[in-house]
Amino acid sequence: MALRYAMFMALLCVAPWAMADTYELDGSHTYAYFRIKHFDKGFFTGVFKEVKGSFRADGKDEAKPEIKLTIDVDSLDSFHPKRNDHLLGPDFFNAKRFKQITFTSSEVKKVNEQEYQVTGELSMHGVTKTVKGKVVRGTTGKDPWGGHRTGGNVYLTIDRTDFGIKHSPEPAIGHKVDIDLYFEALRK
Repeated sequence: MALRYAMFMALLCVAPWAMADTYELDGSHTYAYFRIKHFDKGFFTGVFKEVKGSFRADGKDEAKPEIKLTIDVDSLDSFHPKRNDHLLGPDFFNAKRFKQITFTSSEVKKVNEQEYQVTGELSMHGVTKTVKGKVVRGTTGKDPWGGHRTGGNVYLTIDRTDFGIKHSPEPAIGHKVDIDLYFEALRK
């Protein structure tokens, strides 16, 4: 009887570490930056300020790592009001019709302790495509408020024309868009 009790107590202590950790993005510390070539001379940049989502980090149980993101298109800021209006209009994002950009991973593969290759479905402008990128995790641990926090970056490069955004073809505006999503997240 004492042996069973000791085994039960040992399992209770180990079980939380054996499960995958699920995190919810901290919206006040998560942004999706982008950059795109302009007249083949330089870049213009912008940011989506409203990003929501969650991810499940790798664990020792059967739960696969997973990433889910939702970006509110209306939160775009290209640091120029007139350009913002044009980008949100029908020539580009058509934000009245396509209000969100979503990403759901189909595979997350660990490269090392901090880097993961990620494949998933990106939906934007009414089109869904499989894209590949990488996640680089920062440190993980307690924050000053007693929560368990992690951070990092998600890097993707897409061709905007694959998603039906074809206004202002190259060289006016490049087709390749580099996306760098900075995130902080709290463990649920």
